[in-house]
Amino acid sequence: MTGFMNIFKSYRLLMVFSSLILTLAVSLAVLSAINSVIESNIQKIRSEAAGYKTGEIRTRLNDLEKALSETNPPYLNRREAKILLLETLENFRTLYGGSITEELTDSGSAYTAEMEFEIEPTDPSQIIQIADYLENSVAPVIVVKKMTFTSGGKKR
Repeated sequence: MTGFMNIFKSYRLLMVFSSLILTLAVSLAVLSAINSVIESNIQKIRSEAAGYKTGEIRTRLNDLEKALSETNPPYLNRREAKILLLETLENFRTLYGGSITEELTDSGSAYTAEMEFEIEPTDPSQIIQIADYLENSVAPVIVVKKMTFTSGGKKR
């Protein structure tokens, strides 16, 4: 026991051991806090993952694949896609007297063009038919950006 007391007569050694113990205690507290945060995040991830129903996702993917196979969109190379778009624009332009407002642009994965046209329908269903034709086009994909209805005199 006296040998043990001789070792600790030096206050420096006592201070070193005290500071080491304090450092380890602080490290333990910090690591405990980090561990609890990690565990709570893991619990949140598990609860969110339980919300995803893999069976439902598989069903929706199968429905999407079925719709894709039924629609059977054409898979074209760049040249064929450009030719198809130009032909469609020309056909539509000659049918409805439209004009291309912006030149054909290549965005890397798609060609785009803007066209405008004006019609005087004989009955309201004609407008609906044209809008349905445009919006339900599979290839090329056509997006109606704006429709304006005007009236002049007795015509609307």
